[in-house]
Amino acid sequence: MRIQQLARINIMITIAIFIGNVFYQGLGFNYPLKIVCSSGFALMGIINMAYAYKIIENKKVLIFMTLGLVFAFLGDVAINPNFILGVILFALGHVFFVVSYLAYKNMDKLDMIFSAALGAFSITFILVFPYLVFEVSALKYVVLVYAAIISVMVGKAVGNAIRNKSIFTGMIMAGSILFFISDMMLLLAWFSSIEGRWTSNVCMAAYYPGLCLLAGSMVAYIKKHEKG
Repeated sequence: MRIQQLARINIMITIAIFIGNVFYQGLGFNYPLKIVCSSGFALMGIINMAYAYKIIENKKVLIFMTLGLVFAFLGDVAINPNFILGVILFALGHVFFVVSYLAYKNMDKLDMIFSAALGAFSITFILVFPYLVFEVSALKYVVLVYAAIISVMVGKAVGNAIRNKSIFTGMIMAGSILFFISDMMLLLAWFSSIEGRWTSNVCMAAYYPGLCLLAGSMVAYIKKHEKG
């Protein structure tokens, strides 16, 4: 298999996920269909990792990216029947994404500034937004920890993209930001008194493009770093 074929496989899986998401939302957020769609980005990561295993010297970026994608899929599987378990799995996925970004470039002051600013915004929003209601106080603390983790993920991705401009860093920045937007909408959908399905629709409209960008970024990384 050549890198061009790998890219085409990623594109075909992405298109299938987007089509599946249209049906998922149109059918009233059908849970089994969501799992099928989410398995797609995990599959992309596994395929990309398998392709790169013998031709990339620094595999850490790709290994942890794949783990992040797999744990995001597991979070999707768990979050409907068990919200806290789903959040924990997603949080672990974000940790793996952060480790992947760190394997590409170490944390520096710029990353810390972006992470701290986004974390301050996220935590303040959760604490003061009047329409958020947590019936169980423990859920608020779980969400706050999660917000801190994803803020570091996005801050690091933005820092990488600013310092090292490339298709790979641009894709992980865009994917991370979309993931953040998706999670903000999920927060409103699950815990706010705002009515209507628009929060869930925006959540999923940002979620799958974000994860597909993260999975597809592996192809850009492979193309730039493959031996020979």
